[in-house]
Amino acid sequence: MRGVLARIAQVFSRRGYNIESLVVSPAAEADFSRMTIGARG
Repeated sequence: MRGVLARIAQVFSRRGYNIESLVVSPAAEADFSRMTIGARG
């Protein structure tokens, strides 16, 4: 799916949060990824 990270970043930005760390890795199901986001706001 294209643009998912941009949409997530936009949600954080609108709420006044800064993304400080981001880890993306494969999930158990092939069609999904796991995101771990560290934010400050």
